[in-house]
Amino acid sequence: MQTIPLTSLISSPTYNVRKTDPKKDLASLKASIVAHGLQHNLIVLPVKGTKKYEVVAGNRRFTVLNELVKEGKLPKNFTVPCQITDKKHAKEISLAENVVRSAMHPADEYETWAALVDKEKLTPEQIATRFGTTASIVEQRLKMGRLSPKLMKAYRNEELPLQALMAFTLSDDHAQQEEVYKRFKGSYELGRPDAIRQALTEKCVRSNHRVVKFVGLEAYEAAGGAIRRDLFSDKQDCYLEDAPLLQKLALGKLESIAAELQKSWKWAEARESFGYDDQSKFRQIYEHELGEVPAKLLKKHETLERKLQKLEEAEVEESEAAPIQKQLDELEAEIATYTGWTDEEKAMAGCIVTLGWDGEADITCGLVRPEDDTKQPEPEEEDEGDGAGDEDDDDGSYGHQSMRDARMEGKFDYTSALHDDLKSHRLQVMRFYMEDNFEVAFDTALYNMCLRDLNPSHYYGHDFLQVRASKYSIRGNNEDTTKALAAKAKERFDALPLAWLNHKDELERYTAFCALSTEDKHKLFAACVARALTPQLNGEAGKSKLFDAVGKRLGVDMAAHWRPTKANYFDRVTKKQALACAEEVISAEWAKQHANQKKEDVVLPLDAAFLKPDSAQFTPEQQERLKTWLPDGMAF
Repeated sequence: MQTIPLTSLISSPTYNVRKTDPKKDLASLKASIVAHGLQHNLIVLPVKGTKKYEVVAGNRRFTVLNELVKEGKLPKNFTVPCQITDKKHAKEISLAENVVRSAMHPADEYETWAALVDKEKLTPEQIATRFGTTASIVEQRLKMGRLSPKLMKAYRNEELPLQALMAFTLSDDHAQQEEVYKRFKGSYELGRPDAIRQALTEKCVRSNHRVVKFVGLEAYEAAGGAIRRDLFSDKQDCYLEDAPLLQKLALGKLESIAAELQKSWKWAEARESFGYDDQSKFRQIYEHELGEVPAKLLKKHETLERKLQKLEEAEVEESEAAPIQKQLDELEAEIATYTGWTDEEKAMAGCIVTLGWDGEADITCGLVRPEDDTKQPEPEEEDEGDGAGDEDDDDGSYGHQSMRDARMEGKFDYTSALHDDLKSHRLQVMRFYMEDNFEVAFDTALYNMCLRDLNPSHYYGHDFLQVRASKYSIRGNNEDTTKALAAKAKERFDALPLAWLNHKDELERYTAFCALSTEDKHKLFAACVARALTPQLNGEAGKSKLFDAVGKRLGVDMAAHWRPTKANYFDRVTKKQALACAEEVISAEWAKQHANQKKEDVVLPLDAAFLKPDSAQFTPEQQERLKTWLPDGMAF
């Protein structure tokens, strides 16, 4: 071993065996040499008749050292520790250096990086500089290095895929990571990163939710709200942990808008939900003409529309049509000033402010309370009823769509993920029944179309059916329902008369479709309507009651196709909810006996009971309840 001036070294054209990507990852190597010095010597071969030496092994280090000299980070007379070999062993040594070594396991790398931060108090930026990478990559690896040791062990043993390991970084809680891993271990879900992310964020609200759009991430964080960021998502997804705080901020913003409206109206109120049933309690005064729109404005509007239409027909660039469109928009704003409400109407009516589906405030004006309505006689007799529906549903939802987080749903005490899954199960079963019943499918679709398109009054109802040429994609984890129906559903789909779709010519395809028998058209119609159904639970706030009415008419037997299990239900509710189920299905005494036990000791026997309801340990009544019991909102 001896030190040789860098200027006396040359790259070996013959003996260096590394030919592919010799300059790959040089940035990382350069950063390492700058931070830690040259850790390994070079192996060189004397060049006969000269004072030069060929670099046989360590050519990448040699390249980096030359670059550092050019950049002024090393002196020009820098000397390199080298081991001298001969021609007989040169190629063998080069091969040995590149082959006879074992790469570090990624888990070791992740944990070491985390230790650098914890022990040496280095920042991700400092580590990135030392190792020639980016701060974002360092942060990702630090997240991996801080995962539960149990997960890292499973990763080392190839029991946990890398993509799944990345998904677990959404939580910093080792107990939660291990609980989800235990729940999914041995199942296909352990290979589904989305399922892991969903399980880890059941009580969170995703950043693309409409309520988050309304409140704003900055406002939420300024109020002290915690956020989990997915460092491995291309979309930079994040999850808001404090759903009650988010709800409070949203309601506060709605109340601020209502306060401004109250300056012009008799009253204004912010609500978390305002559905069709709520609106029916008011008489609504709609916007109307406050004065006749001048003829010259209407004529100008007609002229601009005609110009814009000609430009569109000529398929000109949008930039050419933009000035005309701008004039038209300004004119329509001016024309709109001739419609609205009179001062007398505003003095009698008010407004409700809710959150719309698009994350914007949804304002309904011109609402007249019964006690303020001088145009309607007082009812002779008040129907006291049983109190049901007299109060606003405190479900934490906004507008016509309930908030995705279950704690904001109110009526159903489920996590957001479980709430979505239960709706998906119902939808899957409902579709199966609908596909086989043309009469119900036809009546339902026709009713919905007539209500929307032929009804002279404005339609405010919830769309429980999408009557359009697109399938509503089922979301949530509905695999167990799918498996139960998969064979029959596939057999039914394969039997659909779809040969007419094979015609490439549109006219030929239409002609072939028209030639189908009435029976075949009935099957196709029912199949399409079934796929247009949207999910909901029974009695869900802001949803259409017709979904369940249709389900009852179809005779949907939900319990025949979905049963609660440890994985799909009991692990995902609280111990209190599991005990309530046990009390209802088995007995109050059983629930009392298990009340002081761990949740798992409650869940496991419940899971076994529902799995084998005909067990001799149960009475006939208990067996029947085990076969038919469903969580809130699931039954038809």
